[in-house]
Amino acid sequence: MNMNRLNRLLNLIYRDLRIQFTISTVAWTLLSPIAFIFFTGMMMGALVQSVSINGQSVTYLAFLIPGIIAEQVLSGGLMAGWTVVADRREGDLEQILSMPFTRLDYIAAMLISMILFTLMYVSVVVVLASAISAINISLMAVLMMLVYLVAGTLIFGSIMLMIVTISRSYTAINIAGAFIASILIFASSVYYPINANTPVVLSYIAYSNPLTYIVNGIRQAFFGGLDPTSLFVMGLLVLLSFAIMTVVTLFYERSKTLL
Repeated sequence: MNMNRLNRLLNLIYRDLRIQFTISTVAWTLLSPIAFIFFTGMMMGALVQSVSINGQSVTYLAFLIPGIIAEQVLSGGLMAGWTVVADRREGDLEQILSMPFTRLDYIAAMLISMILFTLMYVSVVVVLASAISAINISLMAVLMMLVYLVAGTLIFGSIMLMIVTISRSYTAINIAGAFIASILIFASSVYYPINANTPVVLSYIAYSNPLTYIVNGIRQAFFGGLDPTSLFVMGLLVLLSFAIMTVVTLFYERSKTLL
């Protein structure tokens, strides 16, 4: 990467982060995990005494925290698509592309800024988790979580970017984003374990959902550490993320409907 491209990329990343880091956004980022952990974790924890993970019996709150982290990874990815919608509606996208910025610069900067924003949210959850639960957050767990965070943001961000490119209807894009988020969250192991008691059809759906592997991978990082299976899954998610991102980037480069 030459210096001109690097400077363009850094300028766009700074622009995206400046838009995202508003008082309301930061306040929501800080308060949302607190409220989620308190209400969902405590109330469901009163009903579900323990959950088994890798042969360990943990509280429902400890089970839920990796799910909250994975859910934010999904939200961070989907946010990339909604950013394009906002830029297109306000005319910022047309203005940016009329400057010495390429479509690849725009896409890369947006995905990187979403990763950084998601990292901030996840950091808050991790600090809370270490303070109120029995989760042992080691350096290896943090490194594994970073891999899932980056891969997940790229996967879900690329999917949303494809939808934004195909459709020009703001209403349709918002509905599609909300629908995809709901399906991916509830058809995964974010809130409940997938085990022998899960209906077979739902198990197939859950295990075809990349969010399930991100959630389970983060739980493995917290409660089991790195093993050959988790290393294999991380490798597949990384390959999938770059494959999807490459396809979407090529599609964007050739698309005439971006604006």
